[in-house]
Amino acid sequence: MNSEKIKRWLSSGQSFDWESVVWEIFRFQARENPIYRRYLDLLGRNPENIKALEDIPFLPVEAFKYHPVRTGEWKEVLSFLSSGTTQTHRAVHLIRDIDWYDQNAASCLSCFLPDFNQYEILGLLPGYLENPSSSLIHMVKHLAQVAANVKGEKFLFSEMDEFYARLIQSWEQGRKILAFGVSFAWLDFADRYRHPELDIRIIETGGMKTSIRSVSKAEIIDQLRESFPKARIGSEYGMTEMLSQAYSDEQMRYRSGPIMRVFVRSAEDPFGPFVVNQRGRIHVLDLANADTCCFLETGDLGEVYEDGSFTVIGRLATETIRGCSLMYEP
Repeated sequence: MNSEKIKRWLSSGQSFDWESVVWEIFRFQARENPIYRRYLDLLGRNPENIKALEDIPFLPVEAFKYHPVRTGEWKEVLSFLSSGTTQTHRAVHLIRDIDWYDQNAASCLSCFLPDFNQYEILGLLPGYLENPSSSLIHMVKHLAQVAANVKGEKFLFSEMDEFYARLIQSWEQGRKILAFGVSFAWLDFADRYRHPELDIRIIETGGMKTSIRSVSKAEIIDQLRESFPKARIGSEYGMTEMLSQAYSDEQMRYRSGPIMRVFVRSAEDPFGPFVVNQRGRIHVLDLANADTCCFLETGDLGEVYEDGSFTVIGRLATETIRGCSLMYEP
């Protein structure tokens, strides 16, 4: 078993035995990923003795800030860097195969919106356009390329006035619009503009806390609904350390495609059993990370439900602010 075989298996479009793939890739990464293998050694965990899914240790995502997380020997073609400031360590996700990332990003969105390629995709991403190593920028660019965007027209914006003008122009021309935007940028945008008839899809992405303010996701969504009552509003859950994304419905329940699953453990016990209908620390099993590490312990607080959907409540109090929030400081 190797990562290329795993990726071909996952991208074949055929059904597969999910747990069999998980065990194959766990054994492979425990053997061939030096950082993950060292983490297991420090925990005193022998991969051969791990028999239950919830006994698999998940690597803290902070490892991506300090070490090159890589399974096997290969040279990266691209590196995604997390958002941050000069005072923060930035996570680095080494990319072996950019086509694999692009294919998976489109697949994740199509699980949420099967006809996304019939939409014009726009982005309100202040702070991001100056960060060419942002996975979010790359994702939105790729999705726009395979969607119904008019070739040559600008679709990524930092300035709100320009974004609003483009939004209205496309909407008045009868185009279906899917607009991605950073959480706090959407909050300020909804405070500045109002349009009771604007019928578009809005996807907010990013955290709810910056170094100067903290707002709940519910407050951001409520402001958007008040300003754009006909818009359909959802959210994207992803991070630099993951190659997959999950998307929410309008009740902010996230669902992922077959390549990714989310689990929750007690915030006080990172090695305890998975829990359902209880708040705890989010753990992500992302099979798309075949080249790096599929088993990720995040610093996010959330809740998983019996149907596999989940909610994201925010960052755990002990965790540092990261990601999209740091890029947007008005």
